[in-house]
Amino acid sequence: MKIAIVGAGISGCSLAYELTKRKSSKDKISLFERESEIATQASGNFLGVIMPVAHAEKTKISEFSKQAFLHTKDILEAFGWEASGVIHLAHSEERKERFRKTIANQSLGQEIVQAVSAKQASELAGVELSCEGLYFPEAGYVSPRDFCQRLLEESDCESIHLDKEVVSLNDLGDYDHIVFCNAYEAKNFEETKELPLRSLRGQCLCIKSEELSTLKSVLCFDGYLTPSDRNDWHALGASFNREIKSLDIRKEETKELVEKLKKHLGVTQVEVTEERASFRTTTPDHLPILGRLNNSKVWTNLGMGSRGLSYAPFCSQQLSKELFQN
Repeated sequence: MKIAIVGAGISGCSLAYELTKRKSSKDKISLFERESEIATQASGNFLGVIMPVAHAEKTKISEFSKQAFLHTKDILEAFGWEASGVIHLAHSEERKERFRKTIANQSLGQEIVQAVSAKQASELAGVELSCEGLYFPEAGYVSPRDFCQRLLEESDCESIHLDKEVVSLNDLGDYDHIVFCNAYEAKNFEETKELPLRSLRGQCLCIKSEELSTLKSVLCFDGYLTPSDRNDWHALGASFNREIKSLDIRKEETKELVEKLKKHLGVTQVEVTEERASFRTTTPDHLPILGRLNNSKVWTNLGMGSRGLSYAPFCSQQLSKELFQN
């Protein structure tokens, strides 16, 4: 069986990895990427957060989020990753109430998330925090590009085609199955143009601040902040903008991100060292579009929004199981 994967971001690289675990020596996997290297779009952001969604109620969606997070965590730990922990701050009354329901209804389970006071959160984070929150001890952060690279290193692809612009299925040649993992670009194909995909612009920053030098855990508020990378910078993100269709850096978004950081953490001095913009691909219900299209040879692994790092490996696992059953 010959399988073509279109797109080499976290979705495509995860799928190559999961297919490799199930393929036989006769099965062939090829990866196609229009850019000159992998993980150049949203999967090329500075750092990304790995965590489940804190739903107020226990639902099928909360269970999906939990299982997806656990699967990604297992892969990362096998690669030598260590969790930093994530603290989601209850910075508003609405957020406090939602978090209380999360704990009361055990939507994720105590092993995944725990309520912490402002004092406990401060001790865990290594910086002074003024509000309570939720603590995810097994969550953390990772370089999306490094993660993609490692997934491909552990994959058995017959061929990887970089700088390969695919505009129709005819550009790929003869394959038994073709899986679109190319985010919003899938809308350019006849077979997938009607999918309810949306493009959502986001901007993130690299920053430096002496006041944050002791930070040990990821902090989430109206954005996220990671501990310092090996080069002593923190990743700060991310803006959300449905209207702007340009990747030009917008100074007003940079200012807004920095102001949110100062507001929620009380930081006074922040140096912005780098800025980056990209497009996430979302869906109306914020769930991925996954599986086979109309009994054709076309499959999709799309629409994970800002949750790609947490969702893509699990979605790829499920898709690969189904694909090899056909």
